[in-house]
Formats: sequence, structure tokens, C-alpha cells
Amino acid sequence: MGSPTDARMRWREQQRAQRLDDAETQRAELEAQADAARAWAEHARMAPTVARLSWAGVEFDVLNLERAQRLLERIRDTDNAAAYGLMDEAAQARFPLDAEREWVFLAANAPVRAATLHLPDALPDHPRLRVAGWIFQAGLQARRVCVGDAALLHDEALHNEAGGPWLIVDGPSELELLMLPAGEHAFTAGLTVDTLLARHYRCRILVRGRLEAACLIAAGGDVCLTEAPRIELLATDDASPDRSRIMSRHGRSYRFHPPTHLLDELVTAAWLRRDTRGHARLALDLTGLDGAQGLLRSLAEIDAVYEGFAGELAQAFDDLAARLRGAGPARLSAGFGHGPSDQASYEENAAGARELARQIGHSVDVRVSAMQPGPGAPISLQLEPLTAPVRERHVRLAKPDDDDVEARSIKRALRAALERLRRQYPLA
Repeated sequence: MGSPTDARMRWREQQRAQRLDDAETQRAELEAQADAARAWAEHARMAPTVARLSWAGVEFDVLNLERAQRLLERIRDTDNAAAYGLMDEAAQARFPLDAEREWVFLAANAPVRAATLHLPDALPDHPRLRVAGWIFQAGLQARRVCVGDAALLHDEALHNEAGGPWLIVDGPSELELLMLPAGEHAFTAGLTVDTLLARHYRCRILVRGRLEAACLIAAGGDVCLTEAPRIELLATDDASPDRSRIMSRHGRSYRFHPPTHLLDELVTAAWLRRDTRGHARLALDLTGLDGAQGLLRSLAEIDAVYEGFAGELAQAFDDLAARLRGAGPARLSAGFGHGPSDQASYEENAAGARELARQIGHSVDVRVSAMQPGPGAPISLQLEPLTAPVRERHVRLAKPDDDDVEARSIKRALRAALERLRRQYPLA
């Protein structure tokens, strides 16, 4: 039997050999990663098999990823950083190497005007090309634009690193109906659109300049704006009716734009479905949607959503006061299932002042409230972001009869608070 000293020496030798094996394995893995990166970069720089092509009557230059990077590198996001990185490590995951297909961007140099424009990720006449993005360098005008599979979502849970294809418009954009899939989309000179459908929760939109949208329905992805937008109707196609994530630059921080309506208050029943939780969602198949008009309810129906809200709110205060007395606590409160920053509350003091509040915890924390300083006194509404620095907060004061976009956002949030509190504290 060997001595304890010999056993320790053998153990040390084994540990040293294991460390050398681990180092060799790690070195081999790093070399393999470097070789794969070099092969991917060489493939991304290869000239496409075709230099120009025509699609839907429009001529496009065919760009490899490196040329597309040079074209898009000047586009800056809302923090003034580069919006696109097509030749970095992250791009290797988004655009994996495929010897049988080529990742390309298609760029139109002249202004494009079209009635209907479908921008797919594969072209029947060019099977080797896989379209990562469509670039319109001189503006785009169209009645209906559908990018990729945005009109027909086969599987909402499908995880595709590239998403897309991406849509980038450099120049004026005037569209009636725009449907976008997952991906990184950008509009560098503003966007005027009747109805914009961001169809996937990984659909990210950057608008430099003014966004003017009669209706925006987003699935929870970021819509990042450099200027305060004009959005008349805003809803979310998500299990949470608050997850709009519409943000505009406001000083050193961001201003959050909550939804103005529930989805089924805007969209006709023909284009809706119900998910497993019973929430209203857009239909998976929108291929038959020819224009924006067929998607939405009539203007009279939409205007009627908040008709009589002032009387509804006054009655709600009396109803909550009765529930407060019956429940016993000094304050009614109920959560929305997203943590302590997402809740509803109602409270009153000895002088008769009453307040109904809803705090929304998506993107940034926003507090919406209705306040009545005393019995029979007028009720005032308020929207206040809680995340932004105090000096930069955009605080909106409103009356129950106001009918602008922010007033509608306040009313929708207060209705949600009222519904949740009534459910939490049923009358005896």
C-alpha cells in the first residue's frame, strides 16, 4: 500500500491532467467558434448570385449582409446608437450559415407606389435567396402592405431569431394598412398609416420623426418613437390589454402611451378569436383582409364606447364606497397578476375625498386616477408616469367628458380598475 504522500501526488497529477484536458477542450471549442465566425463572415460578404431582380413590378438591388450593413449603419435608434448590426456575433444567430441559401436585403432606389404589396422572405423565381429585409430608399406609398407571414401566423410560439423579413423605409411612408411580423423594422422619415398591425410580440418598430396612425394594434413588442405620436386608437393584441409598449422620447427618458381601448371594442367580430384564457385576439389568418376599413367597427360604435362615462364614474364612486363600508378595510386594493406595481385601489378620507386609481406596470410604471375632493364635487382625471424623472414627467389632467387620446387611455385603465375591484370585493 502506498503512503499518504504518494496518494496526494497521484491526485494532484490527475487534477493537473484534467485541467490540461479541459483547457485543450476549451481551446478547441474557441477555435471552432472562430472558424465558424470566419466562414459565416465570408459567406455574408459573398456577392449574391443575382445583382438585381424585379418583384411586384418594382426593381430591387440585391445586397449581401455587408453591403446592407453599410447602407443601414447611419440609422440611429432613440438613444442615438446604431439600430442595425448585420455583421456582428448576434447576426450570426439571426442569419445562420446555409450553403444552399443566401441571406440578402432587397433595396429599391426609386420611390415606390403600389396598391397591394406583399414582401415575403422567399421568392419563387430565386429559390437560393432568403430575404432578410426589404429596403425602400426613396419612400413608400401603398394601400396594403403585408411583410412576411404577418397576415397568416402559423404558430405564435415559433421562435425565429431573424424574425422578419424586416421592413426599412428611408423617406416618406404613407400607407393605409400595414401588417408587420417579428423583426427589426424602421421608418426614418416618419410614418403615416391608417391601420398598423404589429403582429408578433417580437415585432420591434423604430420611427424617426412623427408617427401618425388612425389605429395601432400591437402584440407587445416595442414601438420606439423619437417624437410624440398622434395615435387616435390604440389597443394590444396580447393576453394583457396593457402590454402596448409604445414609447416616445421625452427629454432624457421616455413617455409611455397606454392603450385607449380593448381590442374587441375596436375590431369587428369577424377578425377576432379567443385565446385559451378567453381574451380577445386578432384572428391568426388575415389574408382576406383587403383594407383597413374591413377590420374595424364603425366609427359610431367606437365613439359609443365611452359615451356617458362621466355618469358611469360618479356611480362607480358610490358603488365602491358601499363596498368599502361592507368590506371593512380602510382601502380597497386588487392586483392584476403582474406584481405589486400593477394594481387597482380605491380609498376615501374622513372629509369625503375619494380616489380610484390604477397603476400599470408594463414598460414603465404609469399611475392613472380619478379624484373627487368632496361629496358632490367635480371628478378630475390624471395620468402620471412614475418611472420618468419628476421634472420630465408628462402629467395629464383631464375631465371625465374629455375625448382625446390620453383621456381615452385614462378611461380604459379606470374601467379595468373598477372591474377588478368589484370582482375582489363582491357586494353581500
